[in-house]
This record gives sequence, C-alpha cells and structure tokens, in this order.
Amino acid sequence: MPRVTITPEDALFCAIFFKQLHSLETTNFSSLQYYDRVVKDVFPVIYCATDQEARCLGIFLRATFEPLTRWRFDRRRYDMEAGSKLGFSVAIGSASRCTYEQYCTVFTKWHDKITKVALHSLSHYKDHGRACLLVLIKLIGVYPIYKHVSTQLLGLLEAIQVQEDMKDVQAMAKRYCTLLKKSEDTLVEESLLQRDILGSKAQVPAPGTKRQASAANKQRRSPKVSLARDQE
Repeated sequence: MPRVTITPEDALFCAIFFKQLHSLETTNFSSLQYYDRVVKDVFPVIYCATDQEARCLGIFLRATFEPLTRWRFDRRRYDMEAGSKLGFSVAIGSASRCTYEQYCTVFTKWHDKITKVALHSLSHYKDHGRACLLVLIKLIGVYPIYKHVSTQLLGLLEAIQVQEDMKDVQAMAKRYCTLLKKSEDTLVEESLLQRDILGSKAQVPAPGTKRQASAANKQRRSPKVSLARDQE
C-alpha cells in the first residue's frame, strides 16, 4: 500500500504487478479478494490523502478498475481473461470459478461501495473534497458507468461550485463537472443491465451503445467468498 502513493510511476507499477499475478495464475493469490480489498480498503484512503498521494492513488485505481469494467460488459472477455483464471476461484484451493452472473453481482456491489465513499467525501468537501476530486478526475471513463450515479455526483458538484470559501476546490469541481457531462453518452442505465443473463452467451451492451436490453427479475447469487458481504 505505501508504494501506491509514493510516485505516479510506483502507482502504475503496483497496478501492473498485480495484473501479472492474476495473468500468471499465481498460487494462493485470489484476484477476487484483491479487487475486493482495493475497493473497500484502498479507495477510502482519499479521506486522509495529500494532493500528491491522491493523484498517485487515482493512477493506481484507474489501471486497476479498467479490466473490471471491460469484463463486466464483455462476457467472452470475462470468460477468457478472468473466469478461467485460478484467481477467480470462489475460494482458495477450490475448483469452482466465479461465474459471469456472480461477477456482475459483485461488480455492482463494488461500484456502489465506491459511490458511497465518493458521495460522502463530496458532501464534506471542506475536509475530503479536494483529494476525492483529484481521484475522480483520473477515473473518468472508468467510473462512474451508471447514469444515475453521474446525476448524484453532478448534484453535489453544483453545490460545491457555488460556494465561495474554497476557490481551488471550486475550480476542480467545475473541471470534473465538465468531464462528467462530456462522458454522459458513454454511461448506461442500470435498469437496462438488469436482464436475464443466465444461459445467455451474447455480449452485454457496453457503455455508450444504444442497444436495448430487456429487464429481468431473477435474483443472481453472489460467489461464496467474503467479498460478497459488503464490509463497512
């Protein structure tokens, strides 16, 4: 963890290093648990990060989250790059792998956890807003991916932009707001993704496409690993 926030080069190295551990199917390395800990333990570092640390953290998180989003919207890639790997076993030593349906459920929980921290930080912008914005600016194109989350973020950004006591944070909020609005066409409606993907081999529509998907009411089960439980 300390190396992630030292320099931009160190941050990128850490992300690539763990990607290699996953790709090489390193024994006793759980990729699922790793990504879960990044979301729940590393992202909240924005609460106490300096500007330099926040910039490095943003670089690390972007490189880490990119494949997660790619796998969510491309089942074939998921099966090839993640679902078939040892790191996506539901438990260390288990022969069972996390299915695509299970991954979609866990991905949504990760996205919701990030959103919860981001909204809390922006609502307390005098204490955490600066670091949070530095990280979120780096994540454009990777997070958020849902339109309703973008709407929530924009609502808080508008409040920050009209305040008068922190001009630096106000300027960053305006920049992020502009970037977020430019990315609106690439965002998706979460309701369109609530479809019956069980048994379907078709690729899920990626952010930015206009293809319509039917809604589904089937409840998807999460993999039986600790990451399925949202630890606060």
